[in-house]
Amino acid sequence: MTAFDRDECMHHANAEVAGTAAAAAMGVNERVGTMLVGVGPAGLGLLTAAYAAGELPALADLGMLVVDAEATPGGGNLLNYGVRSDSAATVFLECVEPLLEAAQLQQAPELRRISELPPFDSADLPLVGRLLQAAGKAIIDIARGYGVSVETCTRVTDVQPASAGGAVVTLTGPNGTRRVRADRLFLAPGGDPYVPEGYRASSAGRVCHSDVLLRRATFEEAYARLPAQPSILVLGRAHSAFSAADRLLADPRSTDWRSGAVTVAARGPVRVTYLSLEEAEADGVSPHPDDICPNTGRVFRLAGLRGDGARRYRLARERVDQRLTIGQLTDTQMLTAARHADLVIAATGFRSASLRLLPAGYAIDPDGSVLDPKGCRVPGVWSLGLGSGWRRSDGMGGEPSYTGPIDGVWHYQSVVAAALLSAAFPHRENKKAPVSVSAGRRPGGRCWVRTNVG
Repeated sequence: MTAFDRDECMHHANAEVAGTAAAAAMGVNERVGTMLVGVGPAGLGLLTAAYAAGELPALADLGMLVVDAEATPGGGNLLNYGVRSDSAATVFLECVEPLLEAAQLQQAPELRRISELPPFDSADLPLVGRLLQAAGKAIIDIARGYGVSVETCTRVTDVQPASAGGAVVTLTGPNGTRRVRADRLFLAPGGDPYVPEGYRASSAGRVCHSDVLLRRATFEEAYARLPAQPSILVLGRAHSAFSAADRLLADPRSTDWRSGAVTVAARGPVRVTYLSLEEAEADGVSPHPDDICPNTGRVFRLAGLRGDGARRYRLARERVDQRLTIGQLTDTQMLTAARHADLVIAATGFRSASLRLLPAGYAIDPDGSVLDPKGCRVPGVWSLGLGSGWRRSDGMGGEPSYTGPIDGVWHYQSVVAAALLSAAFPHRENKKAPVSVSAGRRPGGRCWVRTNVG
């Protein structure tokens, strides 16, 4: 028995009496050591990281329950988008590399299609979603083999933090509704599009989140509301803002739009990711040393645009396509412009869906901890994934000057998962070294080469 097992057994025993009494008082008759809610990109990253570190058997021994609302977890909302990734396609190959031996991945055509893309090229997000679905099938089978309970088609409707730590979770699935007490709870339910209240009030009926433009099913609905010569305001300066603009301007129906039909309005300067300082300087950019990632040498690795977003920005910057203008505006100026726009697209990020499940007044700290209304950390409850607000920390890479939130499949698995597992199990020992992403081979026999793109 390792130190991890001994410490966790001791914790489990010490919490048994208090936890059982609390559960009985709350009408609960089922208890697990660990629960993971959601196996989208973030939850998939947590499970894969635990597997790569050799920790799934110990988690299973302590009692682990994984639930997801979908019948086939893994891809999350990536399956619904009509745009390409801002990350290089090789990033997603790195994320599934620990599972490459699984038949579900070996048989997935998406694995070969993505592996054959040129270096640093983007991938269609639905293609990435299907790859992650295959990875989801693989990790779920592996987890079940260790004794982890996995329930699909099961929704979480309520989370009540327990005074002794952990939470009581209300589940609704094929077998009805029940309440489960979890000593440790990882919430990864995805994110809810966030539109600032000022724009909802002043531009009612004319404002939508960028997510609406990026999804295949809702793009047409939004486009159909536009006049022949529209005035469109996009709020934001990150990838979603320029992807939404690109989606509109790449549509053949917008070819004859007037100059300045679309304006991307941001509070600060727009950045582009460069592979090196030399590449940035060749583009007329003189970055501060804090704008350079110490791990990779990339400039604006976190803050910068990539892929189609960067291409669309350059077309506007160089006035190749004058239908798009870029303005650095104050909040007051943006609100004024919004009142006169036919469509306002709020590329203003997401808020974690965990907040819908938790009681009113709870919040999420940038390190994933859940905070009660007094600002105190709730022991044994964490949130990860879209909208959880994770920030850069020393050692993880990225430019020190970046202070915004970080999301992405690679980040969830390579950074967030390890940190949360350490927080949940501070005395754990890896039962084997984490799988090296430089050790495998791509389908077709080509060597797997780590790109360090995140």
